[in-house]
Amino acid sequence: MTEKMSYFVVKKLKKGANMKYSKIRIMDEPSRLEWWKRKLEADKELEVISVSEILKNKGTERHYRIFIEVARKEDVRNI
Repeated sequence: MTEKMSYFVVKKLKKGANMKYSKIRIMDEPSRLEWWKRKLEADKELEVISVSEILKNKGTERHYRIFIEVARKEDVRNI
């Protein structure tokens, strides 16, 4: 992995009110976190449910993290 690469962790698929969604953690530099947020919001197949504020990581001043909950648009329409 390169230093510029972001780290993604998809926690688990949750079910609630007939909607499936995923919680994604992205770790990167703050400016790149904003870029990832815009990319996910612009994706035509995804619905962004919630976005956390940018959070600090312990032990580093360079990388931060953000949590984004997303669902497929087809899952949101089926509610």
